[in-house]
Amino acid sequence: MKDKKAIEERTERLVTLTAAFCEEHLNDEYRQLCEKLVRKMARKKNVPFMRGKEEAWAAAVVHTIGRINFLFDRKTEPYVPAGKIAEHFGVSKATVSRKAGQICEMFDLWYWDSEFSTNQSREGSPLGGLFGALSGLSKMHHDIDEDDDEDEDWSLADPDEDSDEEEEGYVLNFECNKCGLHFDSDVGGIAFLKEDLPMFEKEIDCPECGERSDGDVSLTKLGRTQLAEIYNSDDEDGDPDEQLEKVMERVYGWGLEFSKSPHYEKLTETQKDMSQAVVMGFADFMHSFLMSPPERWTIGAMEACCLQVLPGKIIAEPDYFEAVSPVLGAFFDHLAHEKKLPQAAELSRHVRELHDDIVRSAADPNSWGPSKTIATAAMETGVDPTDEKQFESFIEEYNRKCEGSKKVGRNDPCPCGSGKKFKKCCGKTGG
Repeated sequence: MKDKKAIEERTERLVTLTAAFCEEHLNDEYRQLCEKLVRKMARKKNVPFMRGKEEAWAAAVVHTIGRINFLFDRKTEPYVPAGKIAEHFGVSKATVSRKAGQICEMFDLWYWDSEFSTNQSREGSPLGGLFGALSGLSKMHHDIDEDDDEDEDWSLADPDEDSDEEEEGYVLNFECNKCGLHFDSDVGGIAFLKEDLPMFEKEIDCPECGERSDGDVSLTKLGRTQLAEIYNSDDEDGDPDEQLEKVMERVYGWGLEFSKSPHYEKLTETQKDMSQAVVMGFADFMHSFLMSPPERWTIGAMEACCLQVLPGKIIAEPDYFEAVSPVLGAFFDHLAHEKKLPQAAELSRHVRELHDDIVRSAADPNSWGPSKTIATAAMETGVDPTDEKQFESFIEEYNRKCEGSKKVGRNDPCPCGSGKKFKKCCGKTGG
């Protein structure tokens, strides 16, 4: 049972801590957004910030809002380095990065998120708010779904809670594909083989059903992000999040040069409008999900990003996906011409061949994640996705229909697209 008084007290302390930082280094709009995120976290069934140091969670909240709004980009105003946030709150940069990643995982946050974007960031969005408005559907779906689930604990284990000692091995987040459990596991050491393929020192066992095979236990999105941070930190000193910051800064600079190039001028006006979102989104997902900074942009990683990650993650109009191939092709042509990336010419040739497959994958419901599935179903019935009460009612009705479907067995994949068995997802309350 929740200790409501304790939650309220810690919530107010976190609001005070984040407000103090924003008043000193940022502005009132950032203060309001940080408070909004803290209070959103406080409404979760398992309130994540009830475990661990308050200063670490306060830093992570500021860091998350900053990441959404390009705060760490020197070309933006205001600008604050990621390390300054950790320094202000007296916690390690690695801890802040890890907790910020947990927050983004909780609510499926991304750049230009409508709920947590500043006015400046929203106005600068190449998609005119399209990403953010629809990404909110994902967050609403997760909030509703998790409140109905009594078994799964969506709050993540806090390494700072019990000890300040270093972990003996690396801890990553996994999902059992058989029973649907998300869990943290110490993998010991990690060896990276060809094309960033990881080999773990220890066997990974699901604590619920004991499954351990490669096909039944796999890294979650958070686990892949954790692995990417470990992989990139092995090559360069510094905080993992700073590595992402450096990648995004470099790609942003390339994008500015690209926008003044003859390769850019060959694009249609629609493709030009989409170009920043396409390039920055590609760079972010390649780094965060596929452990591939620009030097490791391989044909295989690019294909996985364009055919699986982007279509499954991003909810956008067809024009966006129609633009992915030509925009990235022109961008790679520019990088090849300027000799920025040795493999750029090869990437350009291959991505142009993927155009039809990208568009087809984005339109195929079997390629979508649960957020995209739910959002599309809502809009097809005329539900206003910006009306939270209306959308919540739709979710409840949608889940009831899933439960009542005679075509779905308890051990079948849930029709909501979560990837879990029906009895572990939408069919749980009806089981």
